[in-house]
Amino acid sequence: MQQSVIYFEDDRPLAKMITHFLQGEGYQIFHYTSLPSGGVEALIADIKEPPFMVLMDVRLEGENGFDICAMLKKNVFFKKSPVLFMSGLIDEEDILQAYEAGAFDYLTKPVQLKSLAIKCLQVRDYRHQTEALENQISTTEQMAFDAMTASSELGSILRFHESIANITKVTDLATMLMRDVANFGVSASVMFAIGNDEPIYQGSNGQVHQLERDIFGMLKHQGRIYSWNNRTLFNYDAFSVLIRSMPVDDEMRYGTLKDQFCLLFDGVEHRIRGIVNERQVAKSEENIHIIAKTIGKLVVDMEAHNLALSDKFEKIINELEVDVGEDIANLNLMESEEVILMGHIGKAMKDATLVFDETKVKEADYRQVMVKLLGKLNQ
Repeated sequence: MQQSVIYFEDDRPLAKMITHFLQGEGYQIFHYTSLPSGGVEALIADIKEPPFMVLMDVRLEGENGFDICAMLKKNVFFKKSPVLFMSGLIDEEDILQAYEAGAFDYLTKPVQLKSLAIKCLQVRDYRHQTEALENQISTTEQMAFDAMTASSELGSILRFHESIANITKVTDLATMLMRDVANFGVSASVMFAIGNDEPIYQGSNGQVHQLERDIFGMLKHQGRIYSWNNRTLFNYDAFSVLIRSMPVDDEMRYGTLKDQFCLLFDGVEHRIRGIVNERQVAKSEENIHIIAKTIGKLVVDMEAHNLALSDKFEKIINELEVDVGEDIANLNLMESEEVILMGHIGKAMKDATLVFDETKVKEADYRQVMVKLLGKLNQ
């Protein structure tokens, strides 16, 4: 059976092109230039089965795509049908409005068919994730309820802080955080962005909402706590948490939850600092190990070089003594001349030996310092 797509577009040439492309991809298209006079019920009567997705132009003839999207999302028939908005200009206000209306993502006009195909694949993945998670929702909700009734929320926060003390992976921290937040009876998402690491996005229901990822980046600099409607965003240096279902109608519960979430997330911030510090320490230890190995090699090389140099120097001096003795014998010098000449040669050899010995002493002192430094590095 073909999957259906509801398509709202009042630009007929564009609608014809998009319809032809999606039909080629195997979808059944229900095209409308505006909402039928019979409203949402008329759409349901036309398509019979919930659509695979809804393509929605932002500006229709006399109508607002955001309003139509909001009406669809209030009807259980369209609950599982992601809405993709299309517009020539998407600004911050439009993104927030689309998100509030319940949209999944958006496309900018002029629409690139390749981009549309990619979005269709993302919707398909989203639908598969949703269907897979539906079988787990009732069990998860029951577990969350049991956890809430078994202990106080404050106790849950303290236990959470204890449980993350030895966590070293940010992905594990995100999973544990979303699991704990769900125990408060709300839905949430978190975005971690630490240094040059790839950002980590995770939701309490395991779903990936592309438009929500953009919301995190867009509202990152709106202060520590930023609220609109029933949503509250908590911003920290390395992460942000979006609570989607704050109890705004219950002022006391709303205030209590904000305080408790601040306490919960403060613990996460401290753990992230610990993870970053541990990474830096590990990197420093790695660098120290490399330095220690390098210094050790230098000491060994220096010792070998000094031994070779000493042997070579001794050989040269011995050869000089033999050569000079032979030359003096051949020259038939007088005894007084031989004494003078040998005195000069002996003094030069003595001076050279002193210089060599002084160099060896200096190098020995240097080598001793290097060995001590190597020992400290190894400690």
